[in-house]
Amino acid sequence: MDTLAQKFINLTPHDVRLVCKGEGDVKDMDITFPASGTVARCTSEPQVIHIALSEMAQVPIFLPQKFIDVVGLPEDTSRQIIVSQMVAEFMHHNNHTYPGLVVFPDTGPTAGVKRDERGQIAAVTRFCSYAVLW
Repeated sequence: MDTLAQKFINLTPHDVRLVCKGEGDVKDMDITFPASGTVARCTSEPQVIHIALSEMAQVPIFLPQKFIDVVGLPEDTSRQIIVSQMVAEFMHHNNHTYPGLVVFPDTGPTAGVKRDERGQIAAVTRFCSYAVLW
């Protein structure tokens, strides 16, 4: 594969643009990872309603969904994957293995994301991963 964008498959529902300044031997980057059309998602099941709290508050109150698996991962595992943070966290905390690198866009408060005029994220400056690379 020739380009960095071709080494990754984007399993989020939207294009991911990475814009970052290079340092040392690393060049400046402005790369768009197009959405693949396949979205990796966590499957979930509803939890039992907490009846006592619901009666106290007079509104339906459910426990959070219980995530049980990840769907939408590629059968061809030769490429690295870009997923949502939720998918990456589920995979990490549940020892869900994928032979390649699993990353997600860093959109945290210190990540320096680039926003458009409407305040929507237009680009990220880095990815995160639970992989230990050293």
